[in-house]
Amino acid sequence: MNEKQRKGCESQLIAETYFVRKGYRIYAPPNSTGGPIDFIAVNDDTLDVRLIEVKTKSVRSMNCSGRWRGKRINRVLNETQKKLGVEMIYVDLEKQEVES
Repeated sequence: MNEKQRKGCESQLIAETYFVRKGYRIYAPPNSTGGPIDFIAVNDDTLDVRLIEVKTKSVRSMNCSGRWRGKRINRVLNETQKKLGVEMIYVDLEKQEVES
């Protein structure tokens, strides 16, 4: 497993833990196959179902000029993800926090 894959796995575990603590059950494929979602979060009490795509937070380098320096790099959902209503969330590995 390379560093990028390790960070992705760590981010997904942090995101799953975040939703479990908020009362959701997590349904995730046993092996990531590059599908349109990373996991499904279901809250049995509210019947809320969320399709989640997890991204590790990255920020623009200090070498970047202008007002974007140090800002989060936003990713874009693909057309399939948009049609499904997938939510993209970001995980800050340094702070161990989930951002939406």
